[in-house]
Amino acid sequence: MSADPAVFRNREGRLEVFAIAPDLTLRHIWQLTPDGSWTENWVDRGGSCIGVPAVFQEADGRLRVLVRGTDLAVWSIEQQPSNLTWGTWTSLGGSFADDPRLGRNADGRLEVFATGTDHTLRHKWETAPNNGWTQTWTSRGGSLMIF
Repeated sequence: MSADPAVFRNREGRLEVFAIAPDLTLRHIWQLTPDGSWTENWVDRGGSCIGVPAVFQEADGRLRVLVRGTDLAVWSIEQQPSNLTWGTWTSLGGSFADDPRLGRNADGRLEVFATGTDHTLRHKWETAPNNGWTQTWTSRGGSLMIF
């Protein structure tokens, strides 16, 4: 893999690992049971990604992964309710100099932060838990350094 992995424990207690492969696609591997064995092969989730993925759990328990695309926008893919399949990639737009970071607000809405190519901190949030995102990125100002 070409970047550091992101690891998250799903609602069943199994670890799931996401990483960017040398061909710039998102790859995924997971435990079959909590504290148990793992899938044999990495699954290709597609995309055109750079950097380190961010993964977090939606209020309903599904996992959502955000990455910075080769176009520098933030892209999102999420588990479907069955937990067996994944949706398609959706662009959240923007132009970013570093990887997105995810967190969850007290009311269950996810919020994403990233440093824009203009070196300001920008963020976007779900309009309601498990719902769509705000239309635009909001600047929190500042002049952040990128390492």
